[in-house]
Amino acid sequence: MSWTNYHTHCNFCDGVGEPINYINEALEKNVLSIGFSSHAPLPIKTEWAMTGDKFEDYYNTLNDSKEEFKRKIDICIGLELDYVLGVDIANKLPLHKLDYTIGSVHFLGQDCLKNNWTIDGGAEKVEQGINRDFNDDFRKMVEAYYYSLQEMIKNTNIDIVGHFDILKKNNQNNKYFDESEKWYRDLVEQTLDEVLRYNKIIEVNNGGILRRKIDSFYPSSWILEKCYNKRIPIVLSSDAHCPEHLVLGFEDMARELNRIGFKEIFVFEDRKWSPKKYTIEGLG
Repeated sequence: MSWTNYHTHCNFCDGVGEPINYINEALEKNVLSIGFSSHAPLPIKTEWAMTGDKFEDYYNTLNDSKEEFKRKIDICIGLELDYVLGVDIANKLPLHKLDYTIGSVHFLGQDCLKNNWTIDGGAEKVEQGINRDFNDDFRKMVEAYYYSLQEMIKNTNIDIVGHFDILKKNNQNNKYFDESEKWYRDLVEQTLDEVLRYNKIIEVNNGGILRRKIDSFYPSSWILEKCYNKRIPIVLSSDAHCPEHLVLGFEDMARELNRIGFKEIFVFEDRKWSPKKYTIEGLG
């Protein structure tokens, strides 16, 4: 028994290792399906997004691997697309060629691309961004984040909502707010209702734990309980930036999901997303 993982980053963006390194790791761990989801090209230069001139090589490399290994493992080709209010990131990308997309919000605030700060970046730069773009009001930033997430869910064709509550990465020990506060829980509830309305999938992502940035999954367990009650579909991911993280810690995620009540996770098979039963050892 083993897992699937559709959120991985290889050396075409900010990951460590070539696609073949991830494929070999997947074969060694008996992974059923691996999806590659490099950060899509952006209209600005960053240290983490794939540049536009690499897309064709990215697609062709993975498509060749898909054919080469088709009798051993299911390889899927995707992208992690940034959603930025007022900016058409995917304008020139041939998304029809992909198997799936992950939608994520990293950039917030006026001229956020020009100012080039992200909500999951270093604490000092995040504080500078909040000060400049939100008058030092963290709540305003949180509200802007969930508004952007809702707009992404409503206005794009992404399949998976990436790291739903990633902004908590810089809120360790309730530095800015407490997740139990009503205004925050109302925002989460509203956003989950949009996820349900537009038939999106929520990823359960332990990448922050693996990279020692945070001590809980994205999203938090109380949010996953709401996903379960609303029957929102989920996938497991590690947001792997190195082959060794491909399915590391999945048993812990599965154990917590079992506690909540989940019996199925979604997998990409025959060109569509379908539920599949699992145990803490893997998919059945």
